[in-house]
This record gives sequence, structure tokens and C-alpha cells, in this order.
Amino acid sequence: MKNNLKELIKYGIYGCITTGINLGLFVLFKKIGMYYLIANTVSYIIAVIINYILNRKYVFVTTGNTKQQIKEEFMKFVGVRCASLVLDNILFYFVVDILKVNVYIGRVCLSVGIILCTFVINKIFVFKKE
Repeated sequence: MKNNLKELIKYGIYGCITTGINLGLFVLFKKIGMYYLIANTVSYIIAVIINYILNRKYVFVTTGNTKQQIKEEFMKFVGVRCASLVLDNILFYFVVDILKVNVYIGRVCLSVGIILCTFVINKIFVFKKE
């Protein structure tokens, strides 16, 4: 239980860092005229790569260190994040274009939900301990 709480706290810290990167890049890309869903996708991909490195190194201590194990872990991580990106973009479109919520408010609110869901999935499926 104590170890799970430590992981959750670390996940929150590094999740905030990568969410900050994601949101900062999103704002930058939006300001230079990129369509909001494209800006979301590009900033999300960059943040996912950074997030994988931080999660593997500092949050979830895994036992797999061979190239094959790291490759499988990374592919699972990317698969989960691709699925969450598709869901995120669908929800983002719904929130912004259908519900008419401000694009930046919508982005922040959806980020919180995605962070919580991916923690559970990463813990159970991606960075599972042998």
C-alpha cells in the first residue's frame, strides 16, 4: 500500500511535468495557427515520449531490462497512449465544437481525466512487475 502511494505521488509529479510540456506545446502550436486537434496530437506525442522515459526511470521500477523487454514495454505504453489519444481527440472535439467550451479550459479538464486513467492502465498493464 505504501509503495503504491509513493508510485501515485511520483506519477502525479512527473505527470504534471509532462502535462505542462503537453499544454505548453499545445498553446505554442495553437498560437502559430495550427488546428487545435493537430496541435493536440503533436504535443501529445512529444509528451508521451518524455512521459515514458520519466515513468520508466523514476515511477514504475520494472524488472525487465533486456532490449526485448524494454521494446515490449514501450510498445504497450505507446499502444495505451494511442488509444487514449484517440479517445482524447474525440472528447476534445465534443467539448470544444459541440459543447462550445473554451479550447484551453477543455484541454486542461480532459488532461486531468486522461492522467488518472492512464495511471491505472500503466500500473496494471504496461509497467507490471514480474
